Amino acid sequence: MLLGTIQQWDDNKGFGFVLVDETNERIFIHINQIKSAGRRPQVGNRVVFKVGNDGKNRKQAVAVQFLIDYQKRAKADQQYQHQQHRQNLMAYGLPVLFIFILLVLQWLHQIPTVVMVFYGVMSLGTFALYWKDKRAARQGLQRTPEDVLHFFSLLGGWMGALIAQRVLRHKSQKQPFRRFFWWTVLVNIVLFAALVWQNGFVALSKLYPFSLN
Repeated sequence: MLLGTIQQWDDNKGFGFVLVDETNERIFIHINQIKSAGRRPQVGNRVVFKVGNDGKNRKQAVAVQFLIDYQKRAKADQQYQHQQHRQNLMAYGLPVLFIFILLVLQWLHQIPTVVMVFYGVMSLGTFALYWKDKRAARQGLQRTPEDVLHFFSLLGGWMGALIAQRVLRHKSQKQPFRRFFWWTVLVNIVLFAALVWQNGFVALSKLYPFSLN
């Protein structure tokens, strides 16, 4: 993209010339090549553009945008990219961290192996529910109630739900759902931490044939 200033403009005819910053070259510009939401060009406007050719193979500015609009769009795109990065970090980083904690606790004999198996099964099952609901939404079939999705997340399937929201692009924008979902994650983690802190899993392993090795 080149940067320049509209040096000459005839609003009645809808064309003029733009002076390129880098080369000081004057290039023809037509109103049809300006991407603007109703704003009319004026002399002195700063613009960004590409150089193309008209029907007679003459140079002209194409894909023209006002600099202020271009900067706003670039800023919005950057914010969107940062938001996507944060969401990816949460969707994939949090499950990886939690699995690492499970492995360490199992190695320290603080939780039985069945706990890891349980979280794995619940996560796979929750991912499958999200996939089923996504397909039902596309095909107009009966949907999976949101309460069911939240219930499975609360029981321990929240890792599968997080990954499904990113991979399937499902339930990832609906804010009321997202807020309640994060409460299910928090409650599940707090309950898990409380059981570990109080040696609850060790006590359960003595009542049931769950191996801590």
